[in-house]
Order: sequence, then structure tokens, then C-alpha cells
Amino acid sequence: MNEEFSISLKKISGWGLLKTVKKELALDECIKDSQDPSLDEKQFILKNWCQNIGINSQEELKKWLRQEKINEEEWQKLIIRKWKWMKWCEKEFKDKINSYYLQRKNQIDQVIYSLLRVKDKDLADELYLRIKSKEGEFKEIASTYSEGPEKRVGGEIGPVPLSNAHPLLSKLLQISKSGQLWPPKKLDDWWIIVRLERIISTELNEDLRKKLFFEMGDEYLLTQISNNSLEKSLLKN
Repeated sequence: MNEEFSISLKKISGWGLLKTVKKELALDECIKDSQDPSLDEKQFILKNWCQNIGINSQEELKKWLRQEKINEEEWQKLIIRKWKWMKWCEKEFKDKINSYYLQRKNQIDQVIYSLLRVKDKDLADELYLRIKSKEGEFKEIASTYSEGPEKRVGGEIGPVPLSNAHPLLSKLLQISKSGQLWPPKKLDDWWIIVRLERIISTELNEDLRKKLFFEMGDEYLLTQISNNSLEKSLLKN
């Protein structure tokens, strides 16, 4: 395929890819003056990428390249481009990472909770009282009466990110104390009984820092793509 081939803005928009293309253009603009890694850095970056996706030999890499229909030079450019973007984000947002982490913490913390759901309110009230008065274990009652998929695991869910839960359920868990049992709450077509088992606080380690830097970078790009001048980089109709 010709490296210099062009695609019209109309086609890109028609494919639903205009937003993605504009984001990539904005990203290129950010890193256009970024320094290339040294030879040693480049080798480390490429080796680390291979290890992260389970490529352990040159033959496995060649197989992956064939599957993706790109050559080794194109692959290296893609990986180095992502590395440059990470470096740009680290430099741009290093003074904001702690406050952003605190802002996101409630969504990225992990939670273990017990859930039971039924369609009948009277049954929900009865089961709640049985659990509260310790006439039966939550796990036993959920296994017998719950009408959702959690029935198979005795109602216990997690650890999962708080953000994975329904917004109403997530808010309920955020204000709960460990072991707190909530009376039946209406959630869509269900009556649910919830007990928080525990919250697993997520530490701001290196992996999470990278994830949050990329999130902040993505938010920045979204603010940039509203700039119509980016479209000048695309072929006009």
C-alpha cells in the first residue's frame, strides 16, 4: 500500500472515524518535538512491550507482525510513539497526578460485596430480616432465593472496581462500612439487599500512575479535537 495515499474527510467521517483521526492528529502535534529514545532505551521499550503481551522470541514476534499485517519498522514506530506520548503526559500532568488520583479513587478502588436480588418486595423484606437477625447466612439465602447470576456464588461479588457497579449501588457501597447490611432498595426491576464485605484501597503505584496519565492525556486530546484547524491535516473533498 502506498505510504502517501490519501483518504477524503468525507469517507473518514462516513466510517465514523473522524473523532479518532482528529485525536491521533492532536497527539502527533503534542509529541512532534519529543526526543527519540537512546538505542538502549529503545531496546528496553521494545523488549518490555513484548514481555507484557507474552511474546518471548523473534519467531513469535514475526508471527504477531504477520497477523497484524505490519512490518517490524512500523511496529517499532507504533511502540515508540506510545512511549513518547507517555513521556509527554508524565511531563504535562506530573503536578496534577495526585489530585487526579484522589478524584478518581472512589471509582478505581476495588470492592467485595454480597448481593441478593428478587422481584418481589415482600420476599425481599422477609429475607432482609432473616439475614439481619442471623436466622440464616447471606450466602445460604442468596444461593437459595436470589434471582440474579450472583445466586451461583452465594451472592458474593468481587473484588471488582467500584465503577463496575450500577451507579446507585456504587454510591451505596461508597458510604458503607465493612459488614454494613442495607435494607431492600429498588434498583430497576429488582429489589436488592446489599452488604459491604470490604473495600480494597488502590495504591498509587507505577502501573496505576501510567493508567491515570493516559486518562488525563486522553481528556486533554478531547479538548483539542474541537479545534477545526486539525481538519486541515486531512484531505479535503
